[in-house]
Amino acid sequence: MIYFNDYFNIKTLKLKEMSILSYLSQPKNKQKLNALLHVYEVYKDTISHYLNNPTAPSNKELNIFYIRELSPIIQRLVKELRLNILTIGMGFKFSTNYIPFTSLFVIEKLQRDEKKNLDDAKAEVSYIYGKIKELTERVKAVLQEPIPEVENVINRGRELIILSQTTQPEPSSADIPRFFPKRGWWWISSIGKSGKRIKLFKERTLRGELLNVLNEAVVRTKESVYEFLEEKTGEQQDGIQIINAVKDINRKLSENKIPRLRLVNGGDTWQLVFKKTHE
Repeated sequence: MIYFNDYFNIKTLKLKEMSILSYLSQPKNKQKLNALLHVYEVYKDTISHYLNNPTAPSNKELNIFYIRELSPIIQRLVKELRLNILTIGMGFKFSTNYIPFTSLFVIEKLQRDEKKNLDDAKAEVSYIYGKIKELTERVKAVLQEPIPEVENVINRGRELIILSQTTQPEPSSADIPRFFPKRGWWWISSIGKSGKRIKLFKERTLRGELLNVLNEAVVRTKESVYEFLEEKTGEQQDGIQIINAVKDINRKLSENKIPRLRLVNGGDTWQLVFKKTHE
């Protein structure tokens, strides 16, 4: 038997649900909900990837992306859509813990020091993703025009995950080029057993800062290299300019009888190593 108060509460909840769906069905909110669905999928994949590959060399860059770009864009969309408020009467409450980790690097510490069950965290993330997907389908927001800012974050995240899955050749320690700044210039040192130190190019020039950003054979995405060089030199750079800069660097190295460098093109990434390492 359903009493009056029960009936009233059920009717109130249904009216609330209709109001919520109406709000989320507004064109601008449908677009944001669709964007949240796709960017949270990247978030879910990022967590899963890191737990499966905690020692991948490029995880440092992935973690920076997680902290500075991925988590903030999700938090902004959730706040703008008011999901943590509006979904209370819809059969589920949007978890306040939809970003369970402040950074990727705290995951292992939480597991070790606080005995956190990471499977539970992964399950919660998957649950939230499923509810976002359910909402997206209910308001017919599956096909929407992408939001450029969010789409850039999505593409960046997928790129970094692919990068972390790519196995790069490991140069020996003697073959890794090491550059260091001194008195406004970039120098090279620790060349095999010779230990030569040669002054190369000025800081805040394309050639000098290319040695900086690709120091010690680090693998970086091309996009991050472009951004770094523009910040340091004040000028936009492209692939041709960078390739030509490496040629200039090699001429300088040859003059000093130092092995030439090779710019390893990984598709979306670059790595600077001594040529003999990758031959």
